[in-house]
Amino acid sequence: MTLEHAPPVSFSLHKRLLRPDEVPHGRTTALGFHPDGKRLISAHMWKAAQRTFLVVWDLDTGAHRVMGRQMGVVQRIGVLPDGRLVTASRPQGDDPGVVCFWAPSLEGQPLEVWTQRVMWWDFEARRAVLRDSNWHLQVRDLGHGEVSFEADAADFRHPFHDPFAASPVAGANGVIFVPGNAEALSLRFDPADNEPEPVRWTLDFDIDKVSLSGDAALAAFVGFDDELEVRDARTGALKWVLTQSERPAVSEAVRFAQGHDLLVVPYEDGGVSVWSMKDGQQKAALPSPPDLHTLGSVRGPANRLGWSPQGHLMLTHMDQHLHLGDFDSGQWVGVWEEPVPIISWQWSAAELLAVGNQDGEVVLVSS
Repeated sequence: MTLEHAPPVSFSLHKRLLRPDEVPHGRTTALGFHPDGKRLISAHMWKAAQRTFLVVWDLDTGAHRVMGRQMGVVQRIGVLPDGRLVTASRPQGDDPGVVCFWAPSLEGQPLEVWTQRVMWWDFEARRAVLRDSNWHLQVRDLGHGEVSFEADAADFRHPFHDPFAASPVAGANGVIFVPGNAEALSLRFDPADNEPEPVRWTLDFDIDKVSLSGDAALAAFVGFDDELEVRDARTGALKWVLTQSERPAVSEAVRFAQGHDLLVVPYEDGGVSVWSMKDGQQKAALPSPPDLHTLGSVRGPANRLGWSPQGHLMLTHMDQHLHLGDFDSGQWVGVWEEPVPIISWQWSAAELLAVGNQDGEVVLVSS
């Protein structure tokens, strides 16, 4: 059921920051506002050398300086309460990632480097789930580095390392693996047990995609024929079977909404459905946006989801459009368009939106 007359959200250009001359041509892969409200950190991928340039911007003047470089593709940027900057990269292939900790001055070489890949992190809780290239898992405090849980998880992955197998997903209290085509495995984080006994269960369909709620309490499984189930992530008990009637294929970005008991399901035509996790019923169905770019009869699917600072708006990134959708009305209420594909975006606490595009630019948008 949808309601009418959702209030529109207007975007206006605040400032366009062009790619610095000293940064090789490459896409803007990640953005992070500094808590002081005066600076923005952007990551620019140099594909030829498989490394990322990190740039600090003055939001008032637009002035910039290159603060450093990091191996791999930087995909996460955050600032700890003590002012240290944290950047996490994902190299190509199955190599470990790199997590770098930079001084509050945002100058000099990294203070500390972890050769691990981030599977999940929460800066408010200062907590991260990481793994190395051998699938040794750790739960670490981002502030001090203490390890509260670790376990070897190499045997929990798909035995044939099938490139089409669903990737493991992590949350605050556990990880979901897909060791077999229709088999799921739940590993819970227990600080008192470094050899935990995982819980396994089998679904009635081969698993294509998995999503885990932030608290790792619920897991959503999508099949290759677009079957969609929500299960208790600890026990595997079935919660909801979500019927996908007359909808196109489900895209990659199925996610649980932060701060809401909702599951957001995007489709290959750019449409989105929103499901309540209280009763398993569809709360809203957003059609394919009318201004979305097309290639013949194929419309671009959502490939990233997020939420505005207010939490009541759904933000989806589709092709060269960045759309805002309203949960309650089931309507698209705002859009920002770039001349080239949008790669990354980040909200500030002051509701300023930073958008990174394929040409290495950073666009500041007011809402």
